[in-house]
Amino acid sequence: PIGGLVKIIQDMRELANYYNVAPQIAIVPPIQTPRDGQAYATFGRFRGELISRTKTIPGITIWSLSDALMPRAGHVEATLFWPDGKTLYPSGYERLTTRLEQLSQGMP
Repeated sequence: PIGGLVKIIQDMRELANYYNVAPQIAIVPPIQTPRDGQAYATFGRFRGELISRTKTIPGITIWSLSDALMPRAGHVEATLFWPDGKTLYPSGYERLTTRLEQLSQGMP
């Protein structure tokens, strides 16, 4: 699936070049949740591969919001989620909002 995503990003960049525009595009991979359990490593590999494959494409930035939910590396803070392990409490949304604001300040 990552190959298809990278192809779409490359196609968008080619269209931008064709129309002589320079958009800044932020890609936000899905956030990790406590329900993901053993998939944490898979999320990390996906994000790393996406960053690696898009780093040479101008105007593309990968934003990880999961970091805002992890007080320690690799473990999402379960208290930010409802007991179902996938729905955020308002405090979790506040962290995501703060992180988005921080990241967007660096966009031109």
